[in-house]
Amino acid sequence: MSCGASRARAFFHVTLPLIVPGLLSGALFAFIISFDEPVVSFFVSSVRQRTLPRRMFEDIEQNLTPVIPAIATLLTLLSIAVLIAVALLRVLERRRRAE
Repeated sequence: MSCGASRARAFFHVTLPLIVPGLLSGALFAFIISFDEPVVSFFVSSVRQRTLPRRMFEDIEQNLTPVIPAIATLLTLLSIAVLIAVALLRVLERRRRAE
């Protein structure tokens, strides 16, 4: 395939490292969007399955507890922590390349 490397070696050493950020971003976006789809959860899941979006939707309708705002706060803090970690990793990578 390329410079004498086998297809598997070329995939794992060239292609896979290039597509991993896109795969992780897509998975993260799918996970985040799934929290906004309780209606889909109602249709897709069975009566016994209790997904987090479904549970949150039911809790908002039936009783107001501090659980939902707590989960929202944790998800927001998690998003901010990931953004800070990515920014720090980029800064460290730039410093390492500059040396």
